Amino acid sequence: MTSLVSLAKSSAFRLLSVANRPIGTVRLRRDVAQTVTDGEPLRIAVGVGDARYPSWINTDINWPARNYLDLMKPWPTPPVDRIFADNVIEHFTIRNGRVVLANALAALCPGGGIRIATPDVERTARAYLDNTEIGQRHLERHRRHGYDVHYPVDLLRVTFAGAEHYLGFVYDYASLSAELDRAGFVRITRREAGESDDPAFRNLERRLGETEAATSLIVEAWRAG
Repeated sequence: MTSLVSLAKSSAFRLLSVANRPIGTVRLRRDVAQTVTDGEPLRIAVGVGDARYPSWINTDINWPARNYLDLMKPWPTPPVDRIFADNVIEHFTIRNGRVVLANALAALCPGGGIRIATPDVERTARAYLDNTEIGQRHLERHRRHGYDVHYPVDLLRVTFAGAEHYLGFVYDYASLSAELDRAGFVRITRREAGESDDPAFRNLERRLGETEAATSLIVEAWRAG
């Protein structure tokens, strides 16, 4: 019965997402036009789900996001000032991730920036191998969020398999910074959750619990001016 209910919910979610696509595309066009008309910086948050970021245009391919934006296609927008992607890039294979980064770079205005937050394989692996207190508390976090957790190795399993990350590609800083460099970004810098030299990028991450922040990879990069 539980599997049937889950299937019904997932089917309904997919149908709602498909139905939202046309109106979400229109909303994106309208919101972008209004932002430009108002003379405000064009800041786009991608893959937001049901999150809402004030002063940002919130987009996703899925319902219930207000605006529809497919990251695998060139962006239908004028040049963008800032891009924020919180736990998005790991859902793409590395080849598709390269398309996503190329499209994001092309969408940015000269001097524009992107901030990416994603699970950090290296930090998570160190928490597991060293059996740290942060690692133990992160396991408790997974339990509270409904993951089936039994042993310390679940730190790795949840990172690689949780939320279907095995269908995409999970990063450490070396790999993500290399991919950003490969795409043509400059001034690639690691940040901590909520922190940035750029006011527009501060306090954006949704996963700000101590153990979440300790196992996250957050990187900012820029288009050459």
